[in-house]
Amino acid sequence: MIVTHAARDTIPARLRRTLDDLADRWPVGMTVRHRNGWTGQVVPDFAGNVHGLDLPGAAHCLTGEGPGDVAVCVEATINGHVATVWYRPSVLSLSGKSRPAPKPSARQRQRTRRVS
Repeated sequence: MIVTHAARDTIPARLRRTLDDLADRWPVGMTVRHRNGWTGQVVPDFAGNVHGLDLPGAAHCLTGEGPGDVAVCVEATINGHVATVWYRPSVLSLSGKSRPAPKPSARQRQRTRRVS
């Protein structure tokens, strides 16, 4: 099962957290660099353009049950041609100064000494 934010309210909490985390790490407008060296931007696309899926609505990220069922939509000019393609985040990295602010880490329990 592959899901996007269009179906967010109907999916299990675990998938919802994964999808929300993915959307936070790869927001629309983020400049990214592919491991082959070209750069592009995260953009929304019709999720039905993902090969083999028939999903309604536009999305910029999607996830599913398996570890390989994660994708981010990127638009780039490659060899003079504009391409809008869904990529696995493992082949992308953040580029330039467009990095979002880091997420605050969960507060960890602090150990304190008891004074006798």
